[in-house]
Amino acid sequence: MKYVPPLGATDPNASYQDGNPEAGILGSIVPAAAIERPQREIMHVITQAGLEPSGEALTQLYQAITALIGTAGRNLYAVCSTAAATAAKAVSCAGFTLAAGSRITVRFTVTNTADSPTLNVSGTGAKAIRYRNAAIAAGTLAANRTYGFVYDGTYFQLVGDIDTNTTYKNMAGATASAAGKAGLAPAPAAGAQGKYLRGDGTWQTPPNTTYSIATATKDGLMSKTDKKSVDYCEALRLSMIGVPRYWRSTTLPENHVWANGDLVLFSDWPELKKVYDDGGFAGMLLAYNADSATIAANLGKWRPNAAKPTGLYVPKLDGQFFRACTGAGQAGETVTDKGRNISGTWVTGWNAALIPTIGTGGAVYTTSSQANEVAYSSNIKVSQPFHVGFDSALVWDEHDGDEFVPAHVHIPLTLYMGRTA
Repeated sequence: MKYVPPLGATDPNASYQDGNPEAGILGSIVPAAAIERPQREIMHVITQAGLEPSGEALTQLYQAITALIGTAGRNLYAVCSTAAATAAKAVSCAGFTLAAGSRITVRFTVTNTADSPTLNVSGTGAKAIRYRNAAIAAGTLAANRTYGFVYDGTYFQLVGDIDTNTTYKNMAGATASAAGKAGLAPAPAAGAQGKYLRGDGTWQTPPNTTYSIATATKDGLMSKTDKKSVDYCEALRLSMIGVPRYWRSTTLPENHVWANGDLVLFSDWPELKKVYDDGGFAGMLLAYNADSATIAANLGKWRPNAAKPTGLYVPKLDGQFFRACTGAGQAGETVTDKGRNISGTWVTGWNAALIPTIGTGGAVYTTSSQANEVAYSSNIKVSQPFHVGFDSALVWDEHDGDEFVPAHVHIPLTLYMGRTA
């Protein structure tokens, strides 16, 4: 509705003014629209609410507004004490208007035992109660429960879901041949506060509240001696992380890698990282940026993959022989193959017959100790040349190969990494 200013006002929002004859002030002239339009606006609200305009009733506008908004803006509440067997339930609630969308919350003091009950609010008329748009059965409205209803223009619809089961039995315990059934837990008797509810539905005292030390044939608690042994075994396991280990198979065991110089990542082996962070590789680490010559000269050492490493390159021990050392010294360094010096002697001379002779020792040998005389002519004799050779087997026994190595056996070599991530 548009505001209607006083007659003759140029301002569409001008206010009305009271007249004062003594002061010579004229009052505002009220246009007919200012009186007619509000009345028609109010009449429209009343008729739209389904009410018949009355010249006597002075609350029709209020009734119409509450009816049109279905009392949604108010929390209307009532208590129903109608007898259980009476289907016509009645309540009184000030301000309730029966119209489509009207809502009310009702608490029932007794359980309804009649089928197809109705609800009459403040004498507005008995309307059937429906649940999921079907008539409700006896027992649906339970004592001391509160329900919400909305009027759909024909019925009071019960709002939401309801539990129609108002009685519950105790659980049924299981037996050796039958499963139990759901239900209420039976109440424990006085003095049974230390008992537990057993699967058969009874309250029982635990069969054993004290436990002895476990034995080889009986479960029980761990003794302090056993706990020390377990802790020792765990400490021993952790101490083996990164330690070379001979293996019985060519199949890599779980939580191990080959000692072949590959990169292993801390994200895969968190226990290895902890050993590294705790300084467990002291004296056996190369710089992350060591050159190839330094790496080749220290095949037994570990090497970080960066200044802030995410992993380590493991020692490259394939084909290497181990030699024990104590302390730092040459730990992790690679020593090339070496051998003892081989020597021999060769001494020549003449015997009494003036025949050349030779003496040998060590790795030097000859096929004869003196030259053989051979007739060259009837008057001249010459000596056949000496045959001299060199053989290290005279010193080292029989050997062959392209390197100096001791007798050896090839055994698979692994490194324990700890548990995986």
